[in-house]
Amino acid sequence: MAKTGRQKEFEVALQKLRGRDADISDEAAEIQEYITTLDRFPQAKLLDLFQSRYLRSVIVVVTGLGAAVMDKAGRKPLILVNYSTVLILENFMKQIPIHTRTFLLYAVINVLAVLFVIAVVPETKGKTLEQIQGEINN
Repeated sequence: MAKTGRQKEFEVALQKLRGRDADISDEAAEIQEYITTLDRFPQAKLLDLFQSRYLRSVIVVVTGLGAAVMDKAGRKPLILVNYSTVLILENFMKQIPIHTRTFLLYAVINVLAVLFVIAVVPETKGKTLEQIQGEINN
């Protein structure tokens, strides 16, 4: 509400959140200052992720994803992917508005989940328990 210029509604909602007797003036001013600061940043695009300064991080994440898919056992590949993703996205995501950031992160997680299921989870339809165990153990 503060970002879209609905100042009165913003203050009412903040007052309701903090309680009737709370002084919200400092917090409201801080939120407005934060919004102003964010609006000064250039709007990031997904393709900006592939600039030369991020290229090394992108390679690390792709390598980590490859290791996670090839090595199904253990948590080490997943930890590598986790740290690599944080390394890449930390500075990049700060430049994107929060509502876009939330949707983008949700979409990326879902795409990765679908790719993981396609690559790693075995098909079980029409197979006996022994066949499924044989696929998992191989």
